[in-house]
Amino acid sequence: MKNNFYYITFLLLASISLYGCKTETQPQDIPVNTAAEESIEREKISLKNEFVLNKATLKEIADWSGFFEIDKNITNLKTGDQSIFNGPIEDLAAVLKDLNSKLPEQINSNSIIARIAVLATSSYQLNELYLKNTTNTEVIKRTKLKVLEAFSNLKFQINKTLEKQAQLIEKPE
Repeated sequence: MKNNFYYITFLLLASISLYGCKTETQPQDIPVNTAAEESIEREKISLKNEFVLNKATLKEIADWSGFFEIDKNITNLKTGDQSIFNGPIEDLAAVLKDLNSKLPEQINSNSIIARIAVLATSSYQLNELYLKNTTNTEVIKRTKLKVLEAFSNLKFQINKTLEKQAQLIEKPE
């Protein structure tokens, strides 16, 4: 009985280890982007529910050049121009550093900083996909949508932070 247990255990472990082994494959040619794949990369993408900044918020952040720089690049990404995301990582890092370092005092909160961090992470992921010349267009499209969603959530949080500050009513003593 004890021998059967060891025998079954041995067969189970052997089959698992053999299953996990990789087989050698022949090197394949690097795929070349076809016109159809390039058109997919250039297609316009958008979110279903994208948040926009209200007029009062735009007045408050008018001097925040980093926000408007990333906004321009996100708008370009929507139309198919990935220039900042497809370029050197140093360019993207400079734009994101400018966004984070020149944060206006009235919206400098943990929630805004967290949204900027999420935007930075998804932007770096998209940049890495382009630098690796990823041919999987579905992965690129999902990552682009993550970037758009992160930026939309940042705009939503900026609106909500400034609305909350406007609602603060001083209590009499």
